[in-house]
Amino acid sequence: MVELADRGDSAGAEAEASALDLEIAIVGGGVAGSYCAWRLLEDDPKRRVGLFELSSRIGGRLFSRNLPGMPNVVAELGGMRYIPEAQRLIGGVIDHLGLASRAFLRGVDNPDGDGNNLFFLRRKHMRMRDLAEEAADRYHMEWHERGKTPDEILEYMTKTYIPDGEGMGIAEQAERLVFGQPLYSHGFWNLLYRVLSSEAYAFVRDAGGYDTSVANGNAASSLQVDQFHDGVRYRTLVGGMDQLPRSLAAGFAETAKREQGRESLFTGHRLLRFERCPEGAPRRYRLLFACEGGDGERVVYADRLILAMPRRGLELLDQGNFFFSHPWVQVHLRSVIKQAAFKLFLGYDRPWWRGLGLVAGHSVTDLPVRQTFYFPTEGEEEGADPSNTNSLLMASYGDDASAAFWKAFEGGAPFTGESNPFLGEGEDPLDARDVGQVTETMVGAIQGLLRQVHGLREIPRPYTAAFQDWGTDPHGAAWHAWKAGFRYWEVMKRMRKPLDPSWSTADEICPDEQIHICGEAYSNVQSWVEGALQTAEHVLCDHLGLARPSWLDPDYDLGP
Repeated sequence: MVELADRGDSAGAEAEASALDLEIAIVGGGVAGSYCAWRLLEDDPKRRVGLFELSSRIGGRLFSRNLPGMPNVVAELGGMRYIPEAQRLIGGVIDHLGLASRAFLRGVDNPDGDGNNLFFLRRKHMRMRDLAEEAADRYHMEWHERGKTPDEILEYMTKTYIPDGEGMGIAEQAERLVFGQPLYSHGFWNLLYRVLSSEAYAFVRDAGGYDTSVANGNAASSLQVDQFHDGVRYRTLVGGMDQLPRSLAAGFAETAKREQGRESLFTGHRLLRFERCPEGAPRRYRLLFACEGGDGERVVYADRLILAMPRRGLELLDQGNFFFSHPWVQVHLRSVIKQAAFKLFLGYDRPWWRGLGLVAGHSVTDLPVRQTFYFPTEGEEEGADPSNTNSLLMASYGDDASAAFWKAFEGGAPFTGESNPFLGEGEDPLDARDVGQVTETMVGAIQGLLRQVHGLREIPRPYTAAFQDWGTDPHGAAWHAWKAGFRYWEVMKRMRKPLDPSWSTADEICPDEQIHICGEAYSNVQSWVEGALQTAEHVLCDHLGLARPSWLDPDYDLGP
């Protein structure tokens, strides 16, 4: 590969002359990359670490915004919650950083809890508390499937066909024979269709709110998922979930500046490729970044590289180098499914849904809306103007096919928004920074669907809107799922350092490369921040020699 300095252009020579010299280069400013950078300098403030992010913001798939006219209500365009009882790594770091958290929507100021919320399935309106009984009128399930919620149907299926799975380790359960084959070799959709009626499958998919929850991922991994049942209580960060990676990255950058007198956080840097340095060079790897806004290129030398990126981000790098051309990496980079999702937020001048008894939580439909979440009213928030009744609705939260539905509405005439008495002087009702362009046809379509879901003849026109499509580059997915046929509990371990002599076998002599991959995609808790943090913590402790943090419960299992 031609070196920059050999190209004969001044830009290349300038980039080489100003190259950064680091011990560890971290690529990806989402929660995994920010956490790695922060932990490394917490452990040793003199360690030379650089954190590089493609976009202009830190956060990755955590992306929190305050829509115009609602400065105290957060629109979570990405990840929006966590489970403190089950996810103690994220809970521990939030407490350690002193970030304020609160309950996430469920039952807030609602004496009926979420039971009052709606299901609109096959043209029938049902309250959440009545779902199990009333769904039998629309879904012609077998007698033993009726009268159950989607969670209860899946629990029945598991206990019937995998009766001895409870209490097993991940590997033991995944290798348990089901219909003569190991559980991990089954696609989840395939398995569900072998044990449920087609109507029960449709009910679980429709009423569950997520197409991907019953999609054809690895059945063993899918059966571990128990995150959305009625007993789970979620929390969120008061200032938005992206406060976590932003706080981590800021703490890292401040430490580097104070202890080393240098800049360490670089946004607007797109990694083009990396390569080995020649034998005898001071550092092991040479990285080439393109800088945002045509500001040229940046060369970085480092002894170790952490790629804190999802599958699509990794695929967008030069695949022809020594790392991505390795046979194991080529195969197992594709061991996860990329799952798209779409969020559309609308801001109204009043919470029109409350007349229906809808205060918090969400309603679910089989229409392309899929899930509608009822967020707070501005004037009810601490420190807000009590006369401000502007209210936030996540009008659509859809994945898979329902996410694709909204593609046709992109690119049309932009939604203009409406005047609102609580907009600041000169404030635009549509602050479109870093988000997709909402169109008039998109708003018209969602308004029509919302009227159907709520059984109303008319609803107010929103004054502001924002949407995010996570299926586009560079993320390529909102979350990931393991593919059927992969021994994922082994793959996720190796993915954290794919090329290491310890992986050598009679058929493969593995080189020793100090390159690591971490993040939600190749984790045991996919679709959650916890998965990203667990893989990052494994990289730090298992491969970089850091001790387990003192603020983390010593008995908490970080997974395979």
